[in-house]
Amino acid sequence: MKPLLLFSISLLIIFFTSCNEASNESTPVTEESMIPDTATSLQDHHNAVSSLDWDGIYKGVLPCADCEGIETALTLKKDLTYIITTSYLGKEANSTNDQGKFRWDVAGNTIKLAGVSNGPNQYFVGENHLRQLDLTGQKITGTLADKYILAKQTTNVESVSVNVAAALLETKWRLFALNGQPVEKAEPGKREIHIILKEKDNRLQGFAGCNTMMGSYELKDGSLILIKKIASTRMACDAITTEVAFLKVLDQIDNYTINGNMLSFNKAKMAPLASFVAE
Repeated sequence: MKPLLLFSISLLIIFFTSCNEASNESTPVTEESMIPDTATSLQDHHNAVSSLDWDGIYKGVLPCADCEGIETALTLKKDLTYIITTSYLGKEANSTNDQGKFRWDVAGNTIKLAGVSNGPNQYFVGENHLRQLDLTGQKITGTLADKYILAKQTTNVESVSVNVAAALLETKWRLFALNGQPVEKAEPGKREIHIILKEKDNRLQGFAGCNTMMGSYELKDGSLILIKKIASTRMACDAITTEVAFLKVLDQIDNYTINGNMLSFNKAKMAPLASFVAE
């Protein structure tokens, strides 16, 4: 009996020792292990992942310390991949392109671009816009805080061809950003803020948010443009503040740029005052 008893005790000692060693082994907790690999793991919470149509193309001109601005286009796809293109205005050899995967933070409101190490790579996701965060992932403050915004242009990434330039004339241009701030799309069945530059008689027509507008334009060499003789109907509505700001911008701009299906109205070398997408 004694050999059998000793053998049983030995087996018990080995069993409990193995359990203790297994329980002491732990997976290191890292930032990567805390961030879900897919957006679907965050769908049950009320956040940007579950509440917003976040996939699409976002564009804008971000502040730059030693250039005229950083023209940025960031594409987010449902498969959690991104493409980002940046152009440093006023500099030679100024374009960069990166692509890769992005992750959501544990709250499901901020994304982090993998593979971007030479600048900010985190963005807070809001309604129809992204807000670039600083290198530590915090919101940028100060007088330029509202300039770090990329406005959404389309919810269908595959429908946008950035290689085909839209024509300036006879194209319906929908306003999506004004004075660096995103402009929300109109509700279904309502008109979008837009302009059309008609080739005949240099006429401008469009919708300013509350009222139909009309006027004329003059084009000059060097992508210069002058909008003049703007008139509109006189209805009042909730969007009248946006309309007044839009008409004021049209009176200020003096040049334009077209990049693919994007049109920007600018004043001198300042950041775009009004940004449009072709429809």
